[in-house]
Amino acid sequence: MKTLSTLKLKPVIEIDLSLGGFISALFCLFSSEKEIVNWPKPNSLSCLSVRSGFHHLLSVLNFPEGTELIMGAITIPDMVEIVKMHGFVPKFVDISQDDFQPNINQINELINDKVKMILVTQLFGQKFDLHKLAKVAADHGIFLVEDCAQAFDGSYEGSPFADATLFSFGPIKKHTCLSGAKVTVKDQKLRTLLQNTLSSLPNHPNIWFMKRLFKYSALKLICKPPFYGMLNIATSLLGVSIDQLLYHWSRCHTGRKLENKLNMQLPTAAQSFLNMRLSSIRSADQKKLYRPWVKTMLFPKPEVMVKKYKRKGIPASSQLGSIRCLAPNGQCSSAESLLKRIVFRRS
Repeated sequence: MKTLSTLKLKPVIEIDLSLGGFISALFCLFSSEKEIVNWPKPNSLSCLSVRSGFHHLLSVLNFPEGTELIMGAITIPDMVEIVKMHGFVPKFVDISQDDFQPNINQINELINDKVKMILVTQLFGQKFDLHKLAKVAADHGIFLVEDCAQAFDGSYEGSPFADATLFSFGPIKKHTCLSGAKVTVKDQKLRTLLQNTLSSLPNHPNIWFMKRLFKYSALKLICKPPFYGMLNIATSLLGVSIDQLLYHWSRCHTGRKLENKLNMQLPTAAQSFLNMRLSSIRSADQKKLYRPWVKTMLFPKPEVMVKKYKRKGIPASSQLGSIRCLAPNGQCSSAESLLKRIVFRRS
């Protein structure tokens, strides 16, 4: 019975690409027509990834060296590395276990003359109102960035209170385009500077996108029952984490130094597919499209719950990619506790 349930398992996050999406991507590889769509907001800009968009946004903002940037304690290491790459200092704030919001009181305590930006991450597909935080930022002349890499569900277009918003459409995201991101910037002058910077970057060749298309299509097949269940059994026998293995296979930022990967732009085929898919999402029934990235629950012993779920054939994991609490130990206790208690389930 246990083996039967395991063979029916699916991963918590599956490549969200249908056969129709695969065919559309192939069409984009061989079509000369490149549709340009301003999405999700007017004047949104395309870039290779959220990491790349964030890197070049920091470049055009041109803050002085030593600038301090406030960010949530739970994020991915690359975002912190990019901050340091620019000569800036990351300042971490704790995260609430109730709604995943950053501690606004702690943000107020961290604000000084050196703080020029607050980076807010909408974690695990959840979304909270930025109104109060935007008022704090505006009162101190601080640039507010909303990281929605995990928040796109087919309808969310970002907070109207953010000065800039970042969306990801990478391989493991809902409504994936297999690569690419969108950046929206309120200030027209800053948006023009960023657009000029992004448009000057060299493009990956279309063969890069073709390889991704077949790689992630194969990965999607592997993640179907009974193949995923068989892989689950094999990795358990080898003492390997299947979640980390799949994350490694699905990563789009592998090899080469991070800085080199940030200074590239999408190939024309990937740009076309990005615009095509987002255009179809925008014209569809939003109620049918709404799907959060993952479901989250908190338990005292998450590993025990994950095993119980898997025995019942329910996809669950206590790990999710490279997301970490990156604040110094003990500085953000709520964020540390959150990641020790959280269980992710298939949405």
